[in-house]
Amino acid sequence: MKVKEYLQQTIFNLTEANNIDHVFVTQILSTSGICKKTFYKYFIDKYDLFNSALESFIFSKIPEEKSLKAFLDSYVSLCFKYRKSLVNSFNSVDHNSPKKKNINFLAENLGKYYPSNETKKEMMQAYAEMLTNQMIKFLSSDNINCETLTNFLYSLISKPHSNTEL
Repeated sequence: MKVKEYLQQTIFNLTEANNIDHVFVTQILSTSGICKKTFYKYFIDKYDLFNSALESFIFSKIPEEKSLKAFLDSYVSLCFKYRKSLVNSFNSVDHNSPKKKNINFLAENLGKYYPSNETKKEMMQAYAEMLTNQMIKFLSSDNINCETLTNFLYSLISKPHSNTEL
């Protein structure tokens, strides 16, 4: 495993039990056995590391899907695999929280499934934030499965309110 991937796996492992705000670079270094200089060669800080892990282990693994439902199914399945880490990182109070990266990723991808108009970007951001907040809530629960979560998220955005034009 390459150094970058090893550090990414380390941050996911550490955030399974701890909020990312309570994980420190010194912990990452001691757990991984990587020196400080090497860490900073690849990442600015722990949030940059976690965002990089999101990209590598979740976002880049989602295939181009023909439908919104298929996209959400792939996305939720991958998120479910790292659910504890995501909940502990998306609940961060830091302004660099990985939650923002997730919202931007979702907004960009949701936009592919709706016709273009002037308010599309703002609407997709709003939908992405709503989906992320709902996902965090449900991933925190032990009484949820991938299919139920996917169907719930899909129901929130597949039929926009009649007064909302996408």
